[in-house]
Amino acid sequence: MRVSIRAAFLFLLVALAFAGEPPAIKGKVVDSTGALIPGAHVLVNPGKIETYSDEEGNFAVCRLEPGQQYSVTASLEGFVPWERFGLVLRPGETITVEAQLGVASIPSGPPIECAKATEDDLRNFDKILKVFDEPCFCSKAAIERAPESYRFLWMRTFDRPVLIALLRKGPTDAKLIHKETDGQGGYEMGSLAEIYFVDVGKRLGEHGESQEMVKGALDYIYEDAKGHVWSQPFKVVHPGLIVLDGAGWTIEAIKDGKCHVVTRHSPEPRDPVRWFVESQLMAWSSKRFYYFEVY
Repeated sequence: MRVSIRAAFLFLLVALAFAGEPPAIKGKVVDSTGALIPGAHVLVNPGKIETYSDEEGNFAVCRLEPGQQYSVTASLEGFVPWERFGLVLRPGETITVEAQLGVASIPSGPPIECAKATEDDLRNFDKILKVFDEPCFCSKAAIERAPESYRFLWMRTFDRPVLIALLRKGPTDAKLIHKETDGQGGYEMGSLAEIYFVDVGKRLGEHGESQEMVKGALDYIYEDAKGHVWSQPFKVVHPGLIVLDGAGWTIEAIKDGKCHVVTRHSPEPRDPVRWFVESQLMAWSSKRFYYFEVY
């Protein structure tokens, strides 16, 4: 009998502890294809509680008041904001939501244009790529160079232009090429001054990792690119915005004969394009980019 009473007492303590936990709202931010979106702004009201989705698109707002009616808004530049109203939480309850953002003009404020790359847009990069001794964006030579590749062109203000290309030619075969010129951003290209290579596949397996693990790591790069690159418009145009200076960030993505290019002007740290560049392409380089905060 004592055991039963003790068990019931412990159960009651656990139940009371659980009931005493403040409720929470958790979820993830995705686009219309289901690809995860990092860096999205999440606002919970009342209280104006702000957070951002992490690199896997997840977010959490904890310690909310039970019985209170909450609203959740998720937004990111270049996407249609997502909203959910009337969320009432019970004590200890966690509500999970999925915020789906669509690529379109943002309805609040002046209309924002999401432009697609044209042939003229791509040809504007030809002279720059020629200095790097690189094929043109989305050209036959670029598509045939590797079944899957990502190429980042960074035109920094008054600093050396940089190009990073990650070429995947097989399940575990990936090479990174880093090039710099001795010019000054968009003002003077200069000439090719530095080239070095990184065997990414070899680096991933240098501690005895299996081929399946190496393949999985390389597969993840493409999965990560779906939301950061492939789902992004070529350019986000703000009406009336006068751009006097800044750095250009451009990525070319190629997969199975398909090509997509996105470009941004001095993107914010939470911008998906910049996020992908810093978390993926730069991660494989052995060089320390101490100047990447300068834009």
